[in-house]
Amino acid sequence: MEIYKKGGKSFLRPNVPIITEKITQEIYKYAKNNPYPVIIDMSEVDSCVNKFFHLFKLTDIILVNTTSQMLSTIYMTGYDKYVKLFEEIVSLEDNKRQLL
Repeated sequence: MEIYKKGGKSFLRPNVPIITEKITQEIYKYAKNNPYPVIIDMSEVDSCVNKFFHLFKLTDIILVNTTSQMLSTIYMTGYDKYVKLFEEIVSLEDNKRQLL
């Protein structure tokens, strides 16, 4: 998992096609110790374990570059109430085009 900074914000990029329980635990540990929202770049992620969605209730998470399949799962399960979704990193930086 890669952590990088851009525009004064910290981003996590899992760099894997599937977010496993181990990666979910790593994200949780990072988010728990971070006073700001955790921004996760989902550009390479195709799927994840169910526990990843539970993180949305426990931590302040923002997702960018999420696939349509992941977005539909988030909306259908009701987890969209607990996470901010942005189309791309530029949208997040401009605080525009947040997906509702």
